[in-house]
Amino acid sequence: HWGSTLHGLDLIVTNSGSHGVFLNTQSDAVIDRINVSNSGGNGILVSTASSVRAIGCIANNCSLGIHVTNQSNAVFNNSTIDNSIGNGVFINECSSVMCSTSNIRNAGGIAIGVGRVSSLSAENCVLSGYTTYGLQVYRGAKVNAYGTNARKGVSDSTTDIQITDGGYVDNSTGVGGSNVSVNSYTANGVLLR
Repeated sequence: HWGSTLHGLDLIVTNSGSHGVFLNTQSDAVIDRINVSNSGGNGILVSTASSVRAIGCIANNCSLGIHVTNQSNAVFNNSTIDNSIGNGVFINECSSVMCSTSNIRNAGGIAIGVGRVSSLSAENCVLSGYTTYGLQVYRGAKVNAYGTNARKGVSDSTTDIQITDGGYVDNSTGVGGSNVSVNSYTANGVLLR
């Protein structure tokens, strides 16, 4: 609800017909150990200048695992996002997310998508089993993926890290192929390694 504040521990949301947790219009939440599964919509949706801190989050078998949009921010460190029907994590419209040391596995689309001047800190993450891209960064988004493994398989692929429209990724000490050359400025963007 608009302007709401929620604090909680060990929140479990199962089989919701829509979103598991929905924070909208300047709402805030601090929830440790949240577990959302079988959500018909987003496992967690953070929208319109809202914020959430959910360390150790688990989102499993949701339409979209975690969606942060419209000038919102979120912290999901040490989390596991599994078996999303679409994207595992999606960040857009000037939003920011920190999800370091997390595992995003078996996304039906993109493991993590970041766009439209948003930012992501995803250090030491493992992105695996995705269908489309491991990490997609576009339209001026900026990502710190230090030490992150974005490889879908055992060798590099151009679908591991996809950068377009001026995206920026620092993947120092990380692994994964890309559609752009490493350490070169291109029209699509930059991948530092």
